[in-house]
Amino acid sequence: MQTPHWPLTTVKAVAAREDGLRFSLTRALRFFPTRAACLRAARSTMAALTQRDFVETLQQNPDRCDVYAVEREGNGWYVKLTVREES
Repeated sequence: MQTPHWPLTTVKAVAAREDGLRFSLTRALRFFPTRAACLRAARSTMAALTQRDFVETLQQNPDRCDVYAVEREGNGWYVKLTVREES
């Protein structure tokens, strides 16, 4: 069984931080009415992730990304995430 590169406890802790999420606002506004609604949905989705949702880890230079497949309000979502390590 494959395991995520980034531990879920780390992912959830980072996502819960005020400055923990970055995303394309232009793309997000196709699915959510406001930036705040997008952040709420992203945080609740991240908080609910489980090992069972994990699909694979990808290398997208220079980032290593974990990919999850989740269902939210009856729709399938492809969640690709990376953790930026602070220097």
